[in-house]
Amino acid sequence: MYQIVLIDDEQVVLEGLNKLIDWKGMGCRVVGQAEDGETGLDLIRRFQPDIILTDIRMPKLDGLDMISAIRKVRKDSRIIILTGYRDFEYAQRGISLGVFRFLTKPTRKKDIIAAVQDAITEIEKSRKREKEFQDLRKQVSRFYGFRYDDIALDASGKPDSGSAYLAVRSVQYIRDHYMENLDLQQVADGLYISTWHLCRVLKRETGNTFVNILNQIRIDAAKELLDETNDRIYEIANHVGYPDVTYFGRVFKQITGCTPSEYRNRMIRTK
Repeated sequence: MYQIVLIDDEQVVLEGLNKLIDWKGMGCRVVGQAEDGETGLDLIRRFQPDIILTDIRMPKLDGLDMISAIRKVRKDSRIIILTGYRDFEYAQRGISLGVFRFLTKPTRKKDIIAAVQDAITEIEKSRKREKEFQDLRKQVSRFYGFRYDDIALDASGKPDSGSAYLAVRSVQYIRDHYMENLDLQQVADGLYISTWHLCRVLKRETGNTFVNILNQIRIDAAKELLDETNDRIYEIANHVGYPDVTYFGRVFKQITGCTPSEYRNRMIRTK
């Protein structure tokens, strides 16, 4: 369930939020509530909530100052502000702090529900992006030996390192199209970047050139076909993107240390 923290200096508002909103029905659970910013910040540090509903002007610690402190410990919480102040300066500062939604008091129940549902949708999108990226990163690392363990994700689920993320996407693009007559320009066009930038990113992030990565992916695919099928060598070469079987054999031996036929015979003996 999505964890919620409620913060408002008016007890009646907190009671209303608890009683009027069907949190469980939305897949949420209120894990804490506070009547001032300091207590609210302590709750957020403790529970690391997914969504925070808070007022702006509160005793001990102003709501926006609290949000600024929150961003240092919980960057990806969706923050919904409920306030009676229609102050542009407050709104502007809130936007700079990544506030998800502003609602003015008195707030209608349906508006609160809509804001929370929108926040949940954003959280799900962020988690999906993060999972897709993590899966892709593991896949690239497992198959091609490139390490991306240090790539961090920001609050939106996107990698902090744009260069590293681009390298991962580049390798994935090559993997998806290696059977074609693929060249550097096609990959660059597919990622909407220049060939110069693509070469620079691949070399910096993987230590390899485009050609080396493409050959490694193709030879890995060829090894699987040699082991799992009875296709002829020239058929396998053509299938993985080498119309010239002689060139295929040369690249295969350079990477594996043996010819395609020797590799197939070795696999047969191990079965």
